[in-house]
Amino acid sequence: MTQQITTTFTEMMQQAWATTDHYLSKAIECIDRQFGMGFAKKNPALIGAFMQTASLDFMGGEIAQQIRVGLNRLAEYVDHSESVAGIKSGLDNIANNLGHDDLAVAEAIERLACAVEDSFSSLEE
Repeated sequence: MTQQITTTFTEMMQQAWATTDHYLSKAIECIDRQFGMGFAKKNPALIGAFMQTASLDFMGGEIAQQIRVGLNRLAEYVDHSESVAGIKSGLDNIANNLGHDDLAVAEAIERLACAVEDSFSSLEE
């Protein structure tokens, strides 16, 4: 099950070192297992490519999970809303309940709320 990210920016920066160390160790281990002992050390570009691939794979999966959580929350509000005002209110509620670190997400949701309101307003005319 996906959970909301509650880690601060500082904590994520500190975690980055441990993650990088883990990717480096695993890259060397996997490359040497595949191509023979010492191959990784002789091919640092391959280590870098391995680490980048692992990082992008994790990041893509995490972003997809967080988007899914956001869309599910949005769908819940829309499902329970009877009108455009209800949808906008639900979106505003999500934006207002996000933490300080989620400011960009809150702003995106606010723009979405305005777009929903504008779309429905034009349909009513």
